[in-house]
Order: sequence, then C-alpha cells, then structure tokens
Amino acid sequence: MQYAIDLAIENKATRLQLETDDDDTLASTLYNNLGFKLIPGKGVQVKQTIVEI
Repeated sequence: MQYAIDLAIENKATRLQLETDDDDTLASTLYNNLGFKLIPGKGVQVKQTIVEI
C-alpha cells in the first residue's frame, strides 16, 4: 500500500481510490489507518489530495 501511495505522490496524483467488499473490515481498517475515507454506499475508499507540498 505504501508503495502505491508513494507512486501516486511521485506522479502528483490528487486521488487514490480502492474498492473493498462491504464486509471486509480488516481491509477497511487498514485503509482507514492509511488516511483513506469510506464513501458511504459505494464500497469505495478514497484518499484525496495526496500530493505532499
């Protein structure tokens, strides 16, 4: 995961999106700890504005 985040930052991405099953609480917890936020009703976790200035 950190490699994907670092790669997104290196490429100046402003959004990184993950898709998980609604019942995958372990993945959701990991993603939340990495700064991703769940989009309610979508089953998608998003990390917005990941470019470090």
